[in-house]
Amino acid sequence: MKARPLVVLGAACLGLALFYFSLERQAPVAGSGGEKLFPLDQGEISGIEIREGTVISLVRKGRTWWVEGRPDFPADQGEVARLVGALVHIPVVKTIDGPKDEFGLRSPAMEIVLSTARGKRRLFLGSDSPTSTFCYAFLEGRKDVLLLPAATRALFRKSLFSLMDRHLVRIDPRGVTQVRIVKRGSILALLRDRKGAWRLVDEYGMKLGRERVNGFFRDLGAIEALSFPGDGPVPENPDVRIEMTSKQGGLWLKMWKEGQKAYALSSCQQGRAEISPAFLHTVPSGPDDLLDRSIVEIPAGMVGKIALGSRGERVFLREGGVWFDGKRKVVRGELLDDVVRGLNAAEYEDEYLLVPGDAGAGAFLRIYADPGSAPFDITLYSQYYVAVGKKVFRINEGAMKGLKESLDTLVEANR
Repeated sequence: MKARPLVVLGAACLGLALFYFSLERQAPVAGSGGEKLFPLDQGEISGIEIREGTVISLVRKGRTWWVEGRPDFPADQGEVARLVGALVHIPVVKTIDGPKDEFGLRSPAMEIVLSTARGKRRLFLGSDSPTSTFCYAFLEGRKDVLLLPAATRALFRKSLFSLMDRHLVRIDPRGVTQVRIVKRGSILALLRDRKGAWRLVDEYGMKLGRERVNGFFRDLGAIEALSFPGDGPVPENPDVRIEMTSKQGGLWLKMWKEGQKAYALSSCQQGRAEISPAFLHTVPSGPDDLLDRSIVEIPAGMVGKIALGSRGERVFLREGGVWFDGKRKVVRGELLDDVVRGLNAAEYEDEYLLVPGDAGAGAFLRIYADPGSAPFDITLYSQYYVAVGKKVFRINEGAMKGLKESLDTLVEANR
């Protein structure tokens, strides 16, 4: 006796499902094929507002996106660029004639407002289609219901945290002129001289390695907040404090550990932020972490002659940017440039007064760069030792291997 009502109910559900499925599969209204939801260029969009319970507003000022707040704060430029790039390519799969109440559009779950110079465009997202392949939408100013890819909802489902710029340091290193690092009581002060080289601020003014200082700035720029746990205590003497002076103004950063977690506070992010503890270890602890350990500095673009052998048995000349061996064009002449670059990039691990007894035989080369200056006399020994003039250095195995491979390949290709 109870089977009949169940059959009727099942038939009704099946009929309702078929009705919605037919709406999803019905032929599109004329003119909707290949249609874009927002036929705009990315540069035309000056504002995006996302309403889903809370409101997130993004506004473009010049070329930079900001999150509206009190006050406004920078947005994650890459994340917003991906959002804008995706939304101008959202396709209208189909358009449907029908009452909006049947598609979850009486009380839309999400509202998106785009601002352009021509006004605002409002998009309302309703329910998903029966197969969850699409979602129903309504664009203000149109009478029909739009069938959009289901991914449209996910595209706009953004949290404030995902859209904000979470970097603790926002500064152009090229404009920085002074840096002061305090790490567990040790003070390290750096100054950029008139020629652009970084030096220690002490009685000796020792030169610092360009790549080492650049690496320090790269590490700072990579620090991002994992979360913003809210107000909390900030130690009077944090584990690390960094102060920078630049043409853009001053900047400061504090970092400290609490148990297994690390936190930071900066002039860019006034809120207390949780960060990866690994960042505390990337901060230089003393001068040795930044000192210039290059063995030679050859003006690569000015090198015009390289002689191999102590008696100049082989001489390579550069003319018009091309290397020649006598009158013959050098095969794979870029290897000569690789040797110069390799020498400039090599850093020493130790320095000696004399060539060590285990150095073995050496390969001599003389590099002429500036016609008005003395040439660079370089000797590559069979171990890890390099002599530059009268100075002898030990470099790492990888650097020596790269230099010797370039020279060996060059000689072999030009027999």
